[in-house]
Order: sequence, then C-alpha cells, then structure tokens
Amino acid sequence: MSSMVPDYRKLAIEALGANVEIVGQNSDEADLHARDVSEKQNITLVHPFDDEDVIIGQGTTGLEMLSDFPEVDTVIIPTSGGGLIGGIALALKLQKPSIKVIGVSMERGPSMYESLKKGKPVDVEELETLADCLGGSIGLNNKYTFNIAKENIDDFVLVSEDKIAEGIKLNFTEHRIVTEGAAATSVMVVKDNLSSHLGKNIICLICGGNIETSLFNKIIS
Repeated sequence: MSSMVPDYRKLAIEALGANVEIVGQNSDEADLHARDVSEKQNITLVHPFDDEDVIIGQGTTGLEMLSDFPEVDTVIIPTSGGGLIGGIALALKLQKPSIKVIGVSMERGPSMYESLKKGKPVDVEELETLADCLGGSIGLNNKYTFNIAKENIDDFVLVSEDKIAEGIKLNFTEHRIVTEGAAATSVMVVKDNLSSHLGKNIICLICGGNIETSLFNKIIS
C-alpha cells in the first residue's frame, strides 16, 4: 500500500492478519513494487481490478441486482480502476441491454474519467479526497477494464468533495447506512439529477463502509 492510504485502512487490514508494507507516494508506485516482488519471488499477483477473474467476480453483483429488482433500468456505480463497474456492466447488459450504466467518481483525480475522455489510458495525479479508495491510475498498460468501460458506460459523472460529504450524511440520516466517501457518490447523482440517463427504476451501488470514525462523526455533525 502507498503512503496515501489512510492509517485506519492499514490497521483494518493488519487486524485481519495481513502484513502491510508501505511503499511509494501513490498507488501506482505501490503497484509497480508489487509487480516487481511478484516477478522476483515467482508468486502470483492478484490485481485489484484489471484481472479477468476479479471482473467476473464483480459481475455477480450485477446478477444479484437483476434478481432482486428485475425492473431496474439504471445503475450508478462508483468507479476507480473499472473492475467493479466493468463486471457489473457486462453482466447487466448481457441480460438486459437497455439498462443504462452510469459511472461516478470524485473531481480530484478521476483516472477512468480522464482516460475515457482522452480515448486511451492516461496517468492522473493522485490527490487527497474523501473518496480515497477511488484514487490512483487505471494503468497505462491496462488490459481489460478501459475497453469494457469504453463499450459499456453510458454516462460518467464527477462529484465535488462537498457533495461527497453530503452523500455520507444523507446515507446515514435518511437510511442509517454508514458509508465511506466512494460509496456516497452514487446517491448524489440521483439527488442532484446529475445525469440525463436517469430512468425511473434506479440502483445506486453502495460499495463500502470503510471510513474513520472521527471523520464520519465530523461529517454527520
């Protein structure tokens, strides 16, 4: 993990029994180190998003969406490297091609958004943000997720830091859900009507609740 990862995430992973090594100033530098270790020690690298099996696994969430809510016409998915939105988008559109898939990310360093805008994978500066788990590059040598996103995402929305905080508070006060910054982005697309692709039967994916207690308390108070 890089030095940009908040301490509470590092501690949570260590509590599960993992040995955490802090390498580099951003996720790209940590990724390069992991690849180097994988090659030198001849061990398998499990990529966090640009991996066929990871993408397939994420796609099962899309199947659950259709099973629980067959009438769904729009899904809004927090987007970083593209494994989550890629797997879900493939699963949904193979079953129901009319479904609109909307990606959402933060304004501060949205790698997939910038890459789609430029038509190829590009590097972005990883900046501090409430949606910290959405930071980092999709990788200049991206194998899968960029092309999947390019072919299956119907719209892509960016939200400000203030709006992310508002989403964290909204999820708690209206639904009693504790969410991290990334997981608060999708609801703001609906609340503020930020996409022209919104239908009537919408799923906002809530992708995690990993938020530091003191930060969460500050935001909701």
